[in-house]
Amino acid sequence: MRIAPVKATFELDPASLRRVKVWAGRRVLHVAPVVRALLAELVADEKTGARVAELVNAPGRASAPGVEVVKTTYDLAPDLYGELRAWVAEHDTTNAAVLRVLMRELVAGGELPRRVEARAVDDAG
Repeated sequence: MRIAPVKATFELDPASLRRVKVWAGRRVLHVAPVVRALLAELVADEKTGARVAELVNAPGRASAPGVEVVKTTYDLAPDLYGELRAWVAEHDTTNAAVLRVLMRELVAGGELPRRVEARAVDDAG
């Protein structure tokens, strides 16, 4: 019996989403496995979780009122979605705010992109 995925919808900045699409495309990946890999890193890696917690509610990080957003839906495994919801509740933020920070961190470089790419390849394959 296959467990049905949870449809999670996020309001994202079009420019950030475009940058992640480019990042994924250069690695011949779809965006959905990259998003799932980003969220898996958030809940599995303490360093990533701490970095996102530091940035998610930092001044100037929230979307400004009236800024254009696109609604995008991704299929998430129920356990990953549950872990995301718990993390979000613990840090008093939103799913979308967390994903926006993760996307910025992904395209900024560092160690996160390498780990995300490895997870996304496993997810896609």
